[in-house]
Amino acid sequence: MEIVTTKDSDIQERLSYAYLTAVAARAGCQVLSLPVDRNGLDFWVSPIQGSGTARLAVQAKATTRLARIGAGKMLSFQLDRRTYDLLRRDATCPMLLVVLDMPVERESWLSVTEDGLFLRRAAFWKDMRGAPAIVTDSVAVHFSPENIFDHHAILNILEQSDRDSRKGA
Repeated sequence: MEIVTTKDSDIQERLSYAYLTAVAARAGCQVLSLPVDRNGLDFWVSPIQGSGTARLAVQAKATTRLARIGAGKMLSFQLDRRTYDLLRRDATCPMLLVVLDMPVERESWLSVTEDGLFLRRAAFWKDMRGAPAIVTDSVAVHFSPENIFDHHAILNILEQSDRDSRKGA
């Protein structure tokens, strides 16, 4: 009997969560997973120690179809209007869309060897606060390929958010 676990989109979603959790752990942060996604958010990321106010709100996505446009100078991801509107609202903390770019070949997504656990490719982030309103059912969100979502990015975004909250921004 063949064991059927789930569809590819569910696996991609779980791998995007694993990526985010691993990167946050490396940054010395905790991740609070939100079991119900009614506000367009999957996670809160905050420092384990230190600032009590710095935090990130994250909507995690994964795709094998992250488009490279403008000779690779921008990345483009199609986002539904509901999620877009929830992420673009005015908020006191960064409202990040984090998109994990995955290889097309399912067998390349994850591998485990004696030397390590390898999750192929990287995730990219964009703070969606203040994005313009749209009237279409979806929108292409553009990312800089320099916005790799790694532990340095988390720490930099948290530090900037903490500075902004102390200024009253």
